[in-house]
Formats: sequence, structure tokens, C-alpha cells
Amino acid sequence: MDALTYPYTLQDLLSLYEFEPLLESLHREKHYNALIDWAEKEVLFGNDSETLLIIASFCLDVKLDYDEINGYLDRYLYENKIKRPSANASALVWLKIQLWYLLNTQNTKDIEENLYLFSEQFFDFGPHFFQKTTRYLNSLYYQLYDSGWWDYPPKAESMDEQALLQFVKVRIRPFYRKLTHNEWLTLLAR
Repeated sequence: MDALTYPYTLQDLLSLYEFEPLLESLHREKHYNALIDWAEKEVLFGNDSETLLIIASFCLDVKLDYDEINGYLDRYLYENKIKRPSANASALVWLKIQLWYLLNTQNTKDIEENLYLFSEQFFDFGPHFFQKTTRYLNSLYYQLYDSGWWDYPPKAESMDEQALLQFVKVRIRPFYRKLTHNEWLTLLAR
């Protein structure tokens, strides 16, 4: 999964910062590095914000100081009058990113690892669409990988790699399509 890199926007990153505390910082360092990468790209493409340049310069640090990065991020948001997304919108953006990884993964091991997150976490918060989709992904994980106490083989074992990838992608694509449109995202976050 590390070979895949989601094309983060600032709103995506802000959503992750709002949502991650609910998941006990699963990917905290990864998201801070993504923010620094985003800031570097913005500076390279001509954004002359001094605050953004400072955020981009954190790539030179051996150990990231999260509080310092947050301070400069807050300053950048204030300077540009950018609001942080709501908790509901953040949950949906986080879900969109997880679905993107599932849709773009090219091997079944990563599919299983990504779906496993939905079987190990209990997502009983956020907007209704978020709850229903995460329950569906939990169900999909058990449908494919649960052996029923070894009474029968998991469905994934009887499928070849391409069939399994296609099976998962067909079931996930409708959810992802809704989350990629801003109008849907706004509506579903209510």
C-alpha cells in the first residue's frame, strides 16, 4: 500500500487532522508528511506565502514537531481565511481516501489489510452515510475473509486475484463516486 500515494488537497489534509484523533492517530506521521509535501508543491508552483515556505521547510527536520507544524498550519489558515472542515465532512473525506486506496490497490493482500480496518474499528459516529458504508465494508471483509470457525473456506480463497480485485471494486465504486462530488459530500455530511 505504501507504493500508492493519494493526491491530497489541503481540504483532504485538514479533514484528516479533524478525523484522526478518533482513530488514535493511526497514520499521524504519514499525514504530517503529506502536509509538508503539499506545502512544498504549493511553493514550487509559485505560492509565495512565507508561512507555507516554513511548513515546507519541515521536510529538513529529522524529527517532526507536530505542535510547531500545527501552529504554522493554523497561521496559514487564518491568513487565507480557510476554515477547517466539520467532523462529519472530515469523516466522509477520510472514508473517501480509504475507498480510493481500495479501488487503486493492485493486489489482494492490500485489499484484505485495508478492509480489515473496518472489521477492527467500530464506526458508530459521524453522518448516517458514513456509518452505513463502514458497516458495509465490515460486512464485505467478513464475507470475503471469515472462515466461519474453519467450517468452510473464506470466499476469497476460491477466487483468483483478478476476480477478487474486480469483486471488491465493483462493490466499492458506487460509494466512492458519491464521495468524490462536492455536492454529494456536502449533502451527506448533514
